[in-house]
Amino acid sequence: MFRMGFVLALAVLYAVNTASAKSLPSDTKDDGLVAFSSWLNDVELALQISTDPVLRSVVCRIPFTNFTPGTLAKATHLSRGRVMQAVSKLMDMGLVKIVSGDKGRPIVVPASDEIRQKLRRWVYDWCTTDNECEVAR
Repeated sequence: MFRMGFVLALAVLYAVNTASAKSLPSDTKDDGLVAFSSWLNDVELALQISTDPVLRSVVCRIPFTNFTPGTLAKATHLSRGRVMQAVSKLMDMGLVKIVSGDKGRPIVVPASDEIRQKLRRWVYDWCTTDNECEVAR
């Protein structure tokens, strides 16, 4: 409920700002809209992850080292099934992917180097100490 209100408030503020910028060239407005849309998407993803302890626990580890689902389960003290549900959600969000590692074992990695950096920024914001997220960076 809070998230929808927050997103709606941001959208209204942006619409007011866009309406007041009528003198800007069209391509500048389009660039601003794309940038705002991207930022809004990042905010929504960060909110979803930070409010879900399982997603947050997985995200706090993924940008720093690659894990098999089994080692990720051990590191998070969660069942492999819960970890795979979280990984599946993160895949749907476009944040992680599964690649084939040594001997064909699946490895969970960030979807790209850009995403790895984004996840690290979020983790640094969420986890001011290693104990807070139970992960050494």
